[in-house]
Amino acid sequence: MKTGIAAFDDLMMGGLPRRRTTIVAGTPGSGKTVFATQFLSQGIMELDESGVFVTFEESPSEIEANMSTFGWEIGRWLLEEDWDILEPLLEEWSATTGAVLHELGDTVRFAYFPRGSSLISYFVVLSEGRAVETALIGREGAAGGIVSQGRLPAFTRAEVQVGGPFYRIELNSLEGAKKRSPTLRHLFARYADCLMAQIFQAIACNAVHSLEQGTVKWLLAAIERTGTVDRSYPGAALGDAGRGAQLSQPHHT
Repeated sequence: MKTGIAAFDDLMMGGLPRRRTTIVAGTPGSGKTVFATQFLSQGIMELDESGVFVTFEESPSEIEANMSTFGWEIGRWLLEEDWDILEPLLEEWSATTGAVLHELGDTVRFAYFPRGSSLISYFVVLSEGRAVETALIGREGAAGGIVSQGRLPAFTRAEVQVGGPFYRIELNSLEGAKKRSPTLRHLFARYADCLMAQIFQAIACNAVHSLEQGTVKWLLAAIERTGTVDRSYPGAALGDAGRGAQLSQPHHT
């Protein structure tokens, strides 16, 4: 299988073996990320294939900036007709820190896309009212009806961790857009996979990290998603980060 990287394909007598998992390993700075992004970009631009890039270190904006230096403009890979479908459906919206987007069992009406430094957290609410954070979402992702389809009941609480601007879209409209565009349908399906990968990684890290390591991990994740370091994050979010339980105060209705 050709990678689109001419020198590598020549060296490997045609490229990578098909139907095999290939691990690219090397020391820091050896070019693993560049290799992966060139492989994806060549597949998209030359072979009309889809791909997914899961990152646990560099933020999506950093990946995009690095790729652009090589001429790989990922912002242009979504076809103009797909933007024409989606853009009129997006509503500019804002929320303050602590705003609850939905609670367990609520009917989910909107999908929310954080912009700028806005953050959303998913929380599992325990029987005593304590809430444990399970995922942190910034400008790289979305929340609300993304994993499931349509207006299904929420399986957890979604809360604004850092207030600011968002886009939101009514889920019926989003489902209609995905039906009209295979590209959008594929992107949202792959994002659901990426969100699951984030949760798996968080579970593994929480099992082995100390209190200090867990707190630093949460702060780094927040900084990657907001793009800033000069911010005091909510104390509740950091309260028990090292044990994998970023806490939120109980909400009363």
